[in-house]
Amino acid sequence: MGRTPEHVKIRIVSLSSKSKSINAIVRQLRDEGIKIRRQTVARILKKYNEDGSLADKPASGRKPILTLEQMTFIDEKMEANDELTAVGKNLSEMITVVREKNYSNRFQFTSISGLQKLLYSELGVHLSTATIKRARKKLGWRKCGPRYCQIVREANRIARLAFAQQCLDNNEHFDNVIFTDESTIWLERHGKVCFRKEGTPGKLKPRGKHPFKVNIWAGISKRSATPVLIFTGIMKKEFYVGEILEKVLLPFTQTTFPDGDYRFQQDNDPKHKSKLITLS
Repeated sequence: MGRTPEHVKIRIVSLSSKSKSINAIVRQLRDEGIKIRRQTVARILKKYNEDGSLADKPASGRKPILTLEQMTFIDEKMEANDELTAVGKNLSEMITVVREKNYSNRFQFTSISGLQKLLYSELGVHLSTATIKRARKKLGWRKCGPRYCQIVREANRIARLAFAQQCLDNNEHFDNVIFTDESTIWLERHGKVCFRKEGTPGKLKPRGKHPFKVNIWAGISKRSATPVLIFTGIMKKEFYVGEILEKVLLPFTQTTFPDGDYRFQQDNDPKHKSKLITLS
């Protein structure tokens, strides 16, 4: 069996310091995509509690630059804020000023951001950006694009939580529910790469003031998905009833739910609650 990676050991110690049990640590690591046995977690924690070390055995070669405390510090800071950068602005200049004026190592910088600042201001350690980047990579942190989610107002959070709790209490499985929604897709993209010759101005690229967009409506249920309707313009209540509900949703329900036993789920868009829809 191969050795447990160092960043996994540090993660185990970090979770244990938060009073998590061995079983809870195993489940947390599994959720993070790390498969590990309960016995392995117990062995790592036992060794750490006995001698404060995570090393399997002494190895030859160059000693690590960062201590376990510093590695754990970086891992915890990245977990708290995954947008932390490695480098801080003008760090060397600030350190020179601090040393000349005999300020404390915990001097709070306002013009520096990132792990360099945190390591120096909280631990008094000055590390190069290359060292910090290697340590961050060794801990398993990889650069990637952000994944966004919709912002939900506090009032809606409370309502959604109450709805979710109600579904749990009623043992809801959504077997006959049709979930529907609309979305807007922008068709123009300007993330191009171009080149210009030195000494000459770059060529201007034409771009419309109002990028072209299309709207998409679709629904899904446990039995099947509705056809996808693509349209332009504003979705008025007349269009919603005539083109979406009558021409797309109704044929779908007649085919997929011939017994008529289905529930139609939509959001609180005002067009969904108009009198025209209620009377339809």
